[in-house]
Formats: sequence, C-alpha cells, structure tokens
Amino acid sequence: HLRDLINKVLDMSKIESGNVGLSEDAFCLKELVEEVSLIVKPDMDSKGQELSIRLKDIDHHAVYGDAVRVKQILINLLSNAVKYTSDRGHIAVSLEEKLSSESGVGCFEFVVEDDGIGMAPEFINRIFRPFEQESIETTKRYGGTGLGMAITDHIVRLMGGEIVVESEPGKGSDFSVYLHLPEAEAPEQTAKVK
Repeated sequence: HLRDLINKVLDMSKIESGNVGLSEDAFCLKELVEEVSLIVKPDMDSKGQELSIRLKDIDHHAVYGDAVRVKQILINLLSNAVKYTSDRGHIAVSLEEKLSSESGVGCFEFVVEDDGIGMAPEFINRIFRPFEQESIETTKRYGGTGLGMAITDHIVRLMGGEIVVESEPGKGSDFSVYLHLPEAEAPEQTAKVK
C-alpha cells in the first residue's frame, strides 16, 4: 500500500511539473483492452464479479499513441470499479469508434461501467482533485489515496482527450474517456517518439 501511495505521489508530481512525455508507438486497441481485462481479472474473480467486454464499430484496430498511458487510464478506472462494486456485481468495459472530423485520426470512446455504490452529484464535481475522497466512511471501508482519478484525468488531458462521469448513489458509475488517436497501418510499424 505504501509503495502504491509513493508511486502515485511521484506520478502526480511528474504530471504537475510537466515532466511526463508521451510516446507514440503503434499498438492494437483490441489487444490492449483484452490485456487490461486480464490484469484486473484476479481481483474480480476474488469478489465473484462478472466482466463483459464490448467492441463496437472498430474500423481501425491499429493506432499510434502511448499504449502504457492508455492502459494506465483503463486500469485505474477498472480498479475503482472493482473496489466500489460489491461481490458478484457486474462491470463492463466497452470500446467504440466514433465519427472523426479529422482524416487519418480515429475518435475512440472507452467506457467503464459498474453497478457499484455510485457517487453523490456533489462529489462528481470534486473527483478529479488530488487527495479527494467522498467521505471518511468511504475511505475507511474501501481505502485508497484519492490520487488515482486525479492522475487519470491529467493523463487523459495530456493526451488531448476528455473524461466524462455519470453516477448515481446505489446504482453505479459510468466513466467515458474520449481519445483521438492517429490510425496506423499495422502495430509492427516503427515506433515514433514525440
């Protein structure tokens, strides 16, 4: 737990000081979503939770971008979903390619949904602030540092994207991330660095 806290504080410090660079490598979106799902599966299995994965209208599976940072975004969102969803609850991750106004650049919507405890409307307005927690009771019961969502929001914005949250107490939460990623011919293409 201490190592996780230190890593998040260091990550937050790097982001706030502008010392985080983004790589631009070719990678496969479908493989990335599957890989992230496998990473969180052991935690889900321990709680008897069900995960569904949906891919919709993906015309460009190969894109350029920072695969490590996209994974970090999804892992943070899925880890929160697992944490705040009860045993035998349901979590869904979906990826959809939206219409893009820019030629050669795909618009992708990643959505993580759960039927967990949800959040009060007033907390949604604060969720991306560093060290924010909904309540002392929530922190005592579920733990956490209050940094995961702040880091996620910073990374999304660093990538020129947007994150949108919808939630209702007792009903669950939906996190939608919109990223614009250049299309690639094949994931094996030579890596580029910005």
